[in-house]
Amino acid sequence: MENDKHKKQIISRTNRVSGQVKAISKMIDDDRSCNEIAIQFQAAKTALDRAYAEFLKTNLETCLLNKDKKTLDLIIKNLTSR
Repeated sequence: MENDKHKKQIISRTNRVSGQVKAISKMIDDDRSCNEIAIQFQAAKTALDRAYAEFLKTNLETCLLNKDKKTLDLIIKNLTSR
């Protein structure tokens, strides 16, 4: 990771997503409504997408600046295989 600030931001975001996913599991176990569970899935997905975007932004810049072609090629492959 580029620096500690970005690293802490990404860890914070992923910890938040982890909490959301645990809450979804509990909601399923508690037989909560389909609508409530679907809303929480969407919220967790959005939060993970934002964490991923922040991660890529930071790391793509680093890869480009360092000309780390192998890592950059892997990231591009992962982005285009969705």
